[in-house]
Amino acid sequence: MAAKEETKRKLPQIKRLYQKNGRWVYQPPQKNGVRPKPVHLSTDDLGEALAKVEDIKRRGLVEAQTAPMADLINQYLIAKRSRGKHRGEPTTQNARSSLKRFSAHFGSKRASNITTKDLLRWRDSMNGERKVNADGKELPALSQGSVSSYMYYAQSFMSWLVDQRQIRENPFSSLEKEDYPQEIPTRRDQFCTKEQRDKLIQNCDHLDLKAVLFIGFHTAMRRDELLNIRPHWIVTDEDGNPTHFRIQREAGRDGTTKFTPKNGKERVVPINDHLAEFIKENLIGRTPYLICPELEGGKNKYRWEWKRRWNTYMKKQKCEWVTPHIMKHTFVTLMLSAPPEKRPSLLHLERW
Repeated sequence: MAAKEETKRKLPQIKRLYQKNGRWVYQPPQKNGVRPKPVHLSTDDLGEALAKVEDIKRRGLVEAQTAPMADLINQYLIAKRSRGKHRGEPTTQNARSSLKRFSAHFGSKRASNITTKDLLRWRDSMNGERKVNADGKELPALSQGSVSSYMYYAQSFMSWLVDQRQIRENPFSSLEKEDYPQEIPTRRDQFCTKEQRDKLIQNCDHLDLKAVLFIGFHTAMRRDELLNIRPHWIVTDEDGNPTHFRIQREAGRDGTTKFTPKNGKERVVPINDHLAEFIKENLIGRTPYLICPELEGGKNKYRWEWKRRWNTYMKKQKCEWVTPHIMKHTFVTLMLSAPPEKRPSLLHLERW
């Protein structure tokens, strides 16, 4: 006890800086009658603690968060779009739905009061979450990829709050890698063979789904690009044969939905002979879209939510493992495995 008292007397008396369990803690001064929470400096070195205190004083601290969570989320999404971080509307929609789940879980709790333990409890609740469909059947829990995606957007949101001085520190910074996996195991090595691809296209009797399969497998277009193909995107040669798609920005002033390509850049996608023949026989004359021309934009993120029809068809074909993204893998794999005289360069393939 005497040695402990002697150590205390030797420590410099610094206002609002003290030790707890051997670690330095800084207590910011009161502001407008509100006493903020102490800041744990996570160090036992006095010099490092003083440097951190000076940094805190220089940056300033928001002592009390006044804006509701929903307002902060809207400000975050606006900031991301204005800085070009969210290149397309689907990215913003993913972030909005993820943060809506985040906000619903924590309710009226202030972002400044969310701790690392709270995040771990949120993660565990999502891992154990079950959904019930219309028939009362219990569905599986969220996948690891979905949970990590929700936490990724929440982590980005909390980092933005730190930058905006709404909170002092990001509770995600204390999570270990095993608590918050950044690399999600995927099935990126899966793709269809040429025979499987052709069989899936040939056996489909629904024209719009067949168009999705045909164009997706032969061009590797993204989902939002597929559903936004306008007739004027098709460029033809002198004989009127389609040669390529020119994916471009659409203002949506002609009654169609507004569309912005990923990264905001227009690009050209070649059309091979098989796809050109399919387009001439089945899609010419459709307007204002080539796929599901009668559907307009609604409450769904995409103009046509084809997930149920896709899953039903793939189950019928005993190809449940095939997803829309596998069309992209199939396109690249078959291109790279083509004979040398027909194989495109990696530069051209990357541009496509």
